[in-house]
Amino acid sequence: MQLIATLVDFEHLDGNRQVGVGELYEDAVSRGLPRQSVTGDLQELQTRGWLWFEPSLAGIQTVTLNQAGVDVAEEFKALRSDPRRRTRQIREDVRSWLYDLYVRGEEASGITDFLTSPANQHFGDPYTEAELDRAAEWLLDEKHIEGILTFSGDLARPTITNKGISIVDNGTPAGDSGRGHITIHNSGAFNWSHNSSNVTQSNNLTQGQVDQVSEMLKTVIPLIASDLVRVSSETVAEAEAVADEIQQEIQSASAQPSRIKELAYKLVELAGTGGVQVGMSAVNSVVQQGIAGM
Repeated sequence: MQLIATLVDFEHLDGNRQVGVGELYEDAVSRGLPRQSVTGDLQELQTRGWLWFEPSLAGIQTVTLNQAGVDVAEEFKALRSDPRRRTRQIREDVRSWLYDLYVRGEEASGITDFLTSPANQHFGDPYTEAELDRAAEWLLDEKHIEGILTFSGDLARPTITNKGISIVDNGTPAGDSGRGHITIHNSGAFNWSHNSSNVTQSNNLTQGQVDQVSEMLKTVIPLIASDLVRVSSETVAEAEAVADEIQQEIQSASAQPSRIKELAYKLVELAGTGGVQVGMSAVNSVVQQGIAGM
């Protein structure tokens, strides 16, 4: 998926979406990978109908992007660049990074060490220093991490706190501080107001969990219906029905997290019927973020 997005961003050699791929081979060689690995990836994209190239004994020099490939790439880039999703995910990633250092008996010299770690990526796209600063500030305020604030505003010697460790172990989402629970009308549209006298309060879902599931549903159904996943229209309709069940469940005053997770995993199974591994992986990633902590 990252490959087709990269190709779309390459400078086109003509008006027919033709792009050179020499840079891909050079990058692979610089990283110690065989040239055949790039050829294999390009062949897979051609099999999916996302691009076309003419086989040659001299190797692949250029490819022509098909509209389906461009559409898939743009959908993937929109998912990868979504600011709300990135904000939530970097909190999870920074905390998990510090947790991993903790269990290995290691420590970071500064929070910016995260930027050079393998954890610094969201669907292959690195986080920015500004995103890291905001995440670190939030994690400090929530007492998930601690460290020494320098005069320049940097966080030196960051470590995960006992609260942060507990949250990682229990799978509680980083965007959820446990403040407040979902409040709903007995039926109909969502109502997220707190402490209102005319709504029923669930004892099973926190506000943060409801927000996560709601955001997941907004993303996952269009994703399943896209060329990235490539399932049948009947499967899309079935996924929409499952999403409706999830919505009804989170509206219930006795919402059951186990039932929500069961239905969410059903969405991943439906995505898998398209036979496109990267598509199913993208759906699974969205679902996992949506049900984290349940």
